[in-house]
Amino acid sequence: MAYEIENVAVEPKSRGTNSKYPFADLEVGQSFVIPAKELKLTSKNGEPVDPLIGVRSLIAAAQVRFSTKTTDTRTSKTGKVVPVLLATKKFTAVLSGKNDRVGRTV
Repeated sequence: MAYEIENVAVEPKSRGTNSKYPFADLEVGQSFVIPAKELKLTSKNGEPVDPLIGVRSLIAAAQVRFSTKTTDTRTSKTGKVVPVLLATKKFTAVLSGKNDRVGRTV
């Protein structure tokens, strides 16, 4: 059976639109507050996790979500060859211990 090749691009669904936090809507210089009570995380064994780790995890996931793959590759920590990502948006956090502010820098 022969398959016909068509010039129709297939775009993956954006994961940024269903996010609990408004990373997709942030413009450079804008930020939002995450109440400390939302960051009460626990580890797999039930022990509390430092909220800083939770915020860093959120930011890392958002940075990946708002990056594009380049044609360059690199070797990951596990030895796999993976594409180099180019960040289209960058985020940072100001942590106060009560309410943490996350903002877009680029």
